[in-house]
Amino acid sequence: SRPVVHVFSLSEIQNGEPVVKFSKVHHEMAMGDHPVASKLHQGTVYPSAQPGVEQFRSLTGPNARPTSFEDYLSRYLPQIFLHIVTFNDGTLMSLTWPHTMSDIFGWGHIFKAWSDVLGGKSYNAIPHLAGFDTDVLEYFGKTRLAERSLMEPIERKFSSKVGTLARSIEHAVQTPHMESRLLCLPRGILDVLEGRTT
Repeated sequence: SRPVVHVFSLSEIQNGEPVVKFSKVHHEMAMGDHPVASKLHQGTVYPSAQPGVEQFRSLTGPNARPTSFEDYLSRYLPQIFLHIVTFNDGTLMSLTWPHTMSDIFGWGHIFKAWSDVLGGKSYNAIPHLAGFDTDVLEYFGKTRLAERSLMEPIERKFSSKVGTLARSIEHAVQTPHMESRLLCLPRGILDVLEGRTT
């Protein structure tokens, strides 16, 4: 019997706005037979460089998902997208969100709370997230400007400006080719590295 994945998500908040955009696709084939899923990373005994994530973007969500900051500004979209892709022999789950939504610690709390809910913990036993119900930019621009901050940029020297201009011209003329790769380290290697650092 094949394991079953149950998805629990809030469909709307009080005023009817969606919290999470959910989508699901099923492929009636094995993952190894799918042209993209068959290229997913395989576990290795040694460290290995694997192809980057860009080639798997078709498995991370529907075509209508936001791909730029402009998408979030021009359309009403929820911040979190949950996409499930099922195959005859496996399931892929992808969460997509803008990097401005939260830092890694905030996402750690979100994933922990989600895991607790899926694990059957009572809603009241899960710590509530702070900051989700207030708009941190509510008073932005409405308060009197403060005096010059120590963090305000300082006028740079001429030589620094020339260097910046030279690098800008170099990048405009010769755009570097970006290639995405993932460095995969097996658990045993990570344990050795952790042992050496503590």
